[in-house]
This record gives sequence, structure tokens and C-alpha cells, in this order.
Amino acid sequence: MNKPDYTGYAAALAGPAIWGLMPLLYTMLANFPALEVVVQRSLWSFLLLALYFYALPHAGWMRPYFKPNKEAALVFLGAVMI
Repeated sequence: MNKPDYTGYAAALAGPAIWGLMPLLYTMLANFPALEVVVQRSLWSFLLLALYFYALPHAGWMRPYFKPNKEAALVFLGAVMI
């Protein structure tokens, strides 16, 4: 028999918990400029997500995008301009 997978339950519980705790974070960040908060959150989210995808064993399709080349630089530049 297969062992049941409970990751969906964990996500279903963690999502509302994080959503409910976000106002506490925002009150602590009230002293910082909004642009700095947005830039920090965007940068760290991108870096952590890229690291997560790179570490996944089935994410081999992502590895060529992490090699420095002209296309990757243009995609990055386009993303920054958006």
C-alpha cells in the first residue's frame, strides 16, 4: 500500500496562518520606506525560489537558465525593466 501524502494538508493550514500573521510583519516594517520593502521582498523571493528550483532533482530543465549566456542576460534585463 502507498503511504498517504499529507503535504496538501500542511499547505492548507500554513497558507491561512501566514496570511493572518502578515499584518504583524507589516506593522514592524512601518518605519522603512515602502520601495525598500518591495525591493527586498522581490529580491529575496527570486533568490530563494531560484535556489529551490535549482536544488530540485526533477528541475533539470531549469539548469541551463542558470548558466551565464546572452539570452539569460537579456531575459534578466527585461525582467528588471518590467
